[in-house]
Amino acid sequence: MIYFRDANTGFIVRKPDEGMHLEYTYDDFSNWIQTEPDSSYEREYWLGEGNSCLFDITEEEAIAIISSRSNKLNKSQIQIARKCYLFGEETIYIEIDENSPIFVYQHKDKKWSKLEADSFWDSWDSAPHLFLPISNEGAIKRIYCDDETSNLTDTKAEGSKTKLKTSSENIVEQMVNGIVGKESENPSKRETEIRKNLSGRALEYLMFMDDD
Repeated sequence: MIYFRDANTGFIVRKPDEGMHLEYTYDDFSNWIQTEPDSSYEREYWLGEGNSCLFDITEEEAIAIISSRSNKLNKSQIQIARKCYLFGEETIYIEIDENSPIFVYQHKDKKWSKLEADSFWDSWDSAPHLFLPISNEGAIKRIYCDDETSNLTDTKAEGSKTKLKTSSENIVEQMVNGIVGKESENPSKRETEIRKNLSGRALEYLMFMDDD
C-alpha cells in the first residue's frame, strides 16, 4: 500500500493494494473515504494532473500522523509502536515514533491520554529506572486482554447465577413432588394453589438454610 500526505489539507491518502481507486482520511483509521473517479487525487495520481499536493510518505509516517489525531491506540497501532514502557503497575507509555506525542494508558481508570514527548523524556531523565521497557505484545495484553478477561468473568458469573437459580427451582419442585406427587397434565385450580403454597414454603426453608 502506498501513502501520501496532502500538503494543502493534511489529509492522508493511500493507494490500496487491490482495486483502481484511492482512499483518504482526515480523522482516524476507521474513516477511510474512497475518492471519486474524477477527483483531483485521482487525476494527480493516474494522469499527473491536479493540484500537485500529494507527497510520498511511509506507512510508519502515515500511522504516526493519524495516531496523533486521537488519544487512543488500537492493537494494530500498538503492535508497530517504537517503544512501550510500564511505570509501576498502572501506567503504560507508548512511543509511536520519535516525533509523535507519547500515548498514556492508565490501567486503573482504563483511560487514554497524550503527553508531549519532551515532558516524558524529562521524567525519564529524572528516574529512568522507574520506566520498565515491555514488549508491544505485552502492552497489548495488559491493555486489551484484561478487558476481555473481565468480560469473560462477568459472563461466567452470570452463568453461575443462572445455574444456581435453576438448581434451587429444581429442589423446590422435588420437595413439592415429594409431598403431593408430580403435577398433573391438566392440574385443577385447587392443585395449582396447593403446589404454589408448598413451593413458597419450600423456598423459604431453603433461604433459611442458606442464612445458616
